[in-house]
Amino acid sequence: MAKNKRTRMNTTTTSAFIQTKSAFNGLCQEFFKKNIDNIKKFREFLDISKLELMELFNKIVQNSPVKYNIKLEATYSIPNTEIKENRAFKTSARSLFQVDNIK
Repeated sequence: MAKNKRTRMNTTTTSAFIQTKSAFNGLCQEFFKKNIDNIKKFREFLDISKLELMELFNKIVQNSPVKYNIKLEATYSIPNTEIKENRAFKTSARSLFQVDNIK
């Protein structure tokens, strides 16, 4: 899967989480989810994605503890102009263990 945001956006046709990277025999994994429904509010997008994300975490944490962060990439349109800007927001890393309550 492409590392570049533009390539990922242009080639992804599903709203499911897609693994984009794996390293260290699967101990480090990266996933991508495209907003194909064009949801304008990021909170709504995250709320809709929550169940699928919890299922993904449950699947991954069965094999080993996970250190994760969430990165939200967005393209903003500046009102009354044709200008678009790419921005990314990333949480700090957190650990997740099999005994943890994922919710």
